[in-house]
Amino acid sequence: MNIAKKIIASLVLVAGFSFGMQAQTAQFVDYEQVTGTAKTTQKAITVSGATIISNYQEGVALTQKDNQYGLVNKQGLEISRTMYQNIRMFENGYAAAQKNGKWGFINKQGTKTVDFRYDWVGAFRDGVAPVQKSGKWGYVNEQGDEITAIAYDKLKPFENGQALAQKGDKWFYVAELTGQETPAKLPTTDDQLLRATID
Repeated sequence: MNIAKKIIASLVLVAGFSFGMQAQTAQFVDYEQVTGTAKTTQKAITVSGATIISNYQEGVALTQKDNQYGLVNKQGLEISRTMYQNIRMFENGYAAAQKNGKWGFINKQGTKTVDFRYDWVGAFRDGVAPVQKSGKWGYVNEQGDEITAIAYDKLKPFENGQALAQKGDKWFYVAELTGQETPAKLPTTDDQLLRATID
């Protein structure tokens, strides 16, 4: 057999991992491929003995040990030890993580940027992320500051510096920089049905 084409499969690891409400399965093959003088090896175990359970995303992969989760970069540095109940992949520079039943965010250095005090968090988009606490929603920035009150029943993403938010039966435009509310006039259901009929 041509050694340049020889691939020795030494380990196959299949791991299931829950990302909040999403379930994903990661499959790894630890392999050695010889092509001339080049040799490539992918390892599924970190120095501390944690198992890598995801693909790399934004240069970082998830690890698991003793039902706790952490992060490792492509250089093999464990940027976060396995200390979280749940953790999601990095998106736009931040990973949502759960500790003591509450959610927050960490950066690629493994540093906490948003306190673990929320019941649920979304992903960062344009420097802000939706967060939920006690059934109400609001937004935080990358520094962990609440840029709006955590007081809304529904939120829409920010566009052009403002987000549409519902509080009770009223809708508001919320300014991204100040959190100031401006009443929003939305068409009623009857108006929408009538418009659909006319169109």
